[in-house]
Amino acid sequence: MDFSAQKQVLPRWLAMWLLVGVLWFLAAIAWMPTNKLYQQGLVAFLWLPALLTLFIRPAHCWVLVRSNLPLFLAFTGLFIWSAAGLLQNEPDLFARELKRQLYVGLFLLGVGMLVTYDRQLAYRVFIVAALLMAIAALVSMVDFYGLQGHPLRRRLQGIGQLFHPILGGYVIGLMAAWLLCSSVNRWLKLVSVILLLVFMLLTQSRGVWLAFLAVCVLMPVWRSSRRGWVPLLLLMLIFAPLAFVFIDVILLRGFSYRPEIWLKSLELIGLSPVWGVGFAGDYHIVGESGKVFPHAHNLLLDVAVTSGVPAALLWMVIWGLVAWKAWQHHKTPLGSLLCASVVFSTMACLFDASSLWGTPRPEWFLTWLSLGIALGLGRTSVPAAVSQT
Repeated sequence: MDFSAQKQVLPRWLAMWLLVGVLWFLAAIAWMPTNKLYQQGLVAFLWLPALLTLFIRPAHCWVLVRSNLPLFLAFTGLFIWSAAGLLQNEPDLFARELKRQLYVGLFLLGVGMLVTYDRQLAYRVFIVAALLMAIAALVSMVDFYGLQGHPLRRRLQGIGQLFHPILGGYVIGLMAAWLLCSSVNRWLKLVSVILLLVFMLLTQSRGVWLAFLAVCVLMPVWRSSRRGWVPLLLLMLIFAPLAFVFIDVILLRGFSYRPEIWLKSLELIGLSPVWGVGFAGDYHIVGESGKVFPHAHNLLLDVAVTSGVPAALLWMVIWGLVAWKAWQHHKTPLGSLLCASVVFSTMACLFDASSLWGTPRPEWFLTWLSLGIALGLGRTSVPAAVSQT
């Protein structure tokens, strides 16, 4: 590199500012009572310091780009193509929605910079956030079933922005997957994971469990340890009886119209395969029974509907590069977390996630967060001494 080591390092005060912002993104989504407060905190604690890095350490930002050139080019292509599709379909909304796209860019820069500054510090931030979310899961259950008095068989609605049973369940499930990959104290991990899993069970979301089960099954592949099978065995022993109690509720919803929704989504894609319908507007899928669905319930199909098939292909390239980056660093603590995120998010996005370019919301945990972590890992070789137990 053609600049001094001193210039490569962010000022400590700026790094700590980014740390607060990333922690806010991860945990305040549960603890803030309104979405407005959550968004305002992101502006103050994450967007602003990320923007400052462009002026204070431009060379550092350039290194982040150079060390992730394929990812950067794929993201830039997706950004431009989606913006062009929006301009084609909804020019009146172009300025407003372009601002949201820029927010995504600042988010990626902020997360990437924190990971680049200190991977171990970033790892601790993610684990602390997961532990805070375990507390949020407990508070949610006490509030919803205890204080509000809802019956136990009603789908749990969490506190803060975790009120949606499906999306809130995915955020909680990702935190549980992270803790399984962590080196936290054994008993603290056990209690926290149990709280998170009970929350997931009470949301009655089957997609969350499929995503979490995929992590449990594949974890031994990247952790290279016999103990990697322990979470799966514990999961079966503890939660199989509980799942049996709710079996009628689980089977009642069948496939939740997913095959029908996906087929109708393909028909929409066929109407505008190049530019899509524009990601700013709402589209609706009308089933054979007349039931209306707000999105495709599949991220790849949603991107193809809103921004065209080329955008969907670009997203596939991005996600493949993120997965490859995770595998390159799978022996490091942060790389292990990224592997869990990729597996969990891939399954989640197959059944429920939608919208890449919306304001910060639970879906970002399944999409942009993994990309931000991957950008921070860069091309640096993995230390041989660092391994997972």
